[in-house]
Amino acid sequence: MSPVDFELTYRTRGKTENDASEKEGPRNMRGLKLAGLSLANFEKAPFKLNSLVLSNVFGTPAEIQSIMYANYRQKFVKNFVILVSSSNLLLGMNLLAYDVGTGVKDFFYRPMEGFVDGPIEGGKGIFIGTGSLIGNTAKGAFGTVSRLMNTVSKSLLFLAGDEDYID
Repeated sequence: MSPVDFELTYRTRGKTENDASEKEGPRNMRGLKLAGLSLANFEKAPFKLNSLVLSNVFGTPAEIQSIMYANYRQKFVKNFVILVSSSNLLLGMNLLAYDVGTGVKDFFYRPMEGFVDGPIEGGKGIFIGTGSLIGNTAKGAFGTVSRLMNTVSKSLLFLAGDEDYID
């Protein structure tokens, strides 16, 4: 089976599925519901299912199906956890982890790759790796703060109840 790899982004809008019935209820309840929906937004959540390669497979269709089910069930659970960690509720921790991880990787591997070519290249690798660590850590931290402020501002907007501005 072929691999599947894509990124998901979901952002709520001001209207919900059932606007007619919600207008009958209290106005602040609609604002609370929309504020909760803004926490369910997520950005760049990776969804990956690696390919499944089976060769010389012998068994009943039910046995083969159970092997495939076990393989993909585990991967769906992992993707669901990544999706939840990408939500605004958790401030998009997957992006923070990715940025910090990239910086740490560069901090260790750039000097090692440089010293293979010589001491001058190793020094350049230390400089580039340190810069990557500082830059990616700052990018991740400021991105997390930005997502926090965005979530708070959208939640307050929905709680204010100004439907024209929300639309």
